[in-house]
Amino acid sequence: MMQSVYRIPAVYFRGHAALTHTAPTAVYRSAGRPEAVFMIERLIDIAAATLGFDRVELRRRNLIAPDALPFTNGVGVTYDSGDYRRSMEQALEAADWAGFEARRAEAARRGRCRGIAVANYIEVTSAAVVGGAFLLAMGRADARIHIEDDGPRRAPTMNGVDPLPREAVSAVRY
Repeated sequence: MMQSVYRIPAVYFRGHAALTHTAPTAVYRSAGRPEAVFMIERLIDIAAATLGFDRVELRRRNLIAPDALPFTNGVGVTYDSGDYRRSMEQALEAADWAGFEARRAEAARRGRCRGIAVANYIEVTSAAVVGGAFLLAMGRADARIHIEDDGPRRAPTMNGVDPLPREAVSAVRY
């Protein structure tokens, strides 16, 4: 997921791991997604400034289009669905991106600094734990629902939520 939702034909990265007894970013147990998103989005901002593009327009031009799906990224992960441009446009509208310069000018009159940024993000949502090992399912996520017909209606589900992250345990009732 390192290249996020952008059409990037080739990806190269080298990682370095350090073992520690302290959390490097926060209590959220993560595989580095915030850092990866920051890196790709910052590179897009730098490229836009260097090449003279509007940073949002450069993102628009490089988002994976719905008609390109399924799309296999540079590291072999297949994206099966999504309308990333529509999602970004909805976020820009909700943030009143077009009205930002007026808000910046008003803040400057009050001696305040104001900034704005945009970032796109995607996450693998299909995973499994087998024998204590966390495995990403590179195919589609699945869910099974069985409706009981003997008394009160219940719908126990079994889906691709990984029970390892503590967030999932509090968000999904098993």
